Amino acid sequence: LVWGEMEVLTNNTENADEPVDKSVERFDKIKCNINIDVSRVEESLRISLEEDIEKRSDTLGRQAVYHRTRRMSKLPKYLTCHLVRFFFKRDVGKNAKIVRRVAFGTKLDVYEFVTPELKNEIGAFRSAMLELREHERNEAQKVEIEEISAENTAAAAAASVAPSAAAAAVSSSSSGMDTSGDDGKETAAAEDPTKNPALQNASGFYELVGVVSHQGLAANSGHYVGWVRRHGETWIKFDDATVTEVNESEVLKLDGGSAAWHMAYMLFWRRVEPGEHIEMIEKIQSS
Repeated sequence: LVWGEMEVLTNNTENADEPVDKSVERFDKIKCNINIDVSRVEESLRISLEEDIEKRSDTLGRQAVYHRTRRMSKLPKYLTCHLVRFFFKRDVGKNAKIVRRVAFGTKLDVYEFVTPELKNEIGAFRSAMLELREHERNEAQKVEIEEISAENTAAAAAASVAPSAAAAAVSSSSSGMDTSGDDGKETAAAEDPTKNPALQNASGFYELVGVVSHQGLAANSGHYVGWVRRHGETWIKFDDATVTEVNESEVLKLDGGSAAWHMAYMLFWRRVEPGEHIEMIEKIQSS
């Protein structure tokens, strides 16, 4: 449920002729680093999946700088993001807390953080979902036209239209309705991508379902609180033995900025399954 896979590409930045090293690693959480350029969790993910490391190069016979890129190749059902808010401060010899505000929403699109192969699957799924939605709209419009035509025919009959005129009206209405494709053939039904086993994990969207927050400045002290989505915009706050219902807006305030209040430390996301939240796909396509 919580394990996914990352494709890791490591290339020598000082020798383009050296082959790129490719490997796969499993993960159960992603460490999201925070720096001055980070103000949203998506930005934290972006910088955390790219890094420069120094190691010995056999082709150069010396230490060299390598660039390492990680991309998800298999998405877990539940994605955990660990906001790295603590670091070791050498001048004082202890861990310090980063209180910088890092905003997050209730939805997360991981499209840019996956491998090209998985991007193709996600793109195919989203296109198919939009095609299915368009097909459903067209079918609904045809039904509406047929209903209006039937109502007009009944009204004409009720008005005691001459039998020959009524027959002509019905014939005209029937010939005027085009329920086939442009070439006169019936339009094939759009395939429902949610029934395609190859695309079952390819929505690319996650929904926020849980948060662990921390209040205080020290890593080994302070106060931790759990927040869990119950349904809709209703969440449950677990503060030691005190359990209360809160609105989602209170959870979104856990983005940090002040050590005096709780700030998100762990974010838990549930994978949006195929068929859910088609409006998210439509919004992305329109933008």
